[in-house]
Amino acid sequence: MPRGNQADVAQVITDWHLTSRQSSALVDAFLEAEDGDTRQYILSHPELVLEEREPVLPEEVNDDRLTRYGNDLMKSMELVLYFVQITLSRLGDHRFGELNKTEKVIIAPVVKKVSKYTEKLTKAITRLQIHKLQ
Repeated sequence: MPRGNQADVAQVITDWHLTSRQSSALVDAFLEAEDGDTRQYILSHPELVLEEREPVLPEEVNDDRLTRYGNDLMKSMELVLYFVQITLSRLGDHRFGELNKTEKVIIAPVVKKVSKYTEKLTKAITRLQIHKLQ
């Protein structure tokens, strides 16, 4: 890390309570930035920068407070989140606009299927009324 930037980056990491993995991703993005404006944007909007980075497959977690089903459900939700993050990253890629007509025709049915299942997932999660549990 170049001199004079450590304190600014450390402050963002502390203020945002970033994990070591998130901190590493933030530092990588900061070091990859080509100019001062981009570095300032990264420090001002770390959440956006971290969303744009390639997600990491969740680690196997076994929470003793949960039943086997609860752990399976938690793992499933973390995997869904992981793949949604990857998909959003791909959809936000500049190459998305460069797909030719044939590619769009081939991909369209899968996009419709994902959209349909996303709606079903949203309804199922809404029925859980998680917000009442918090």
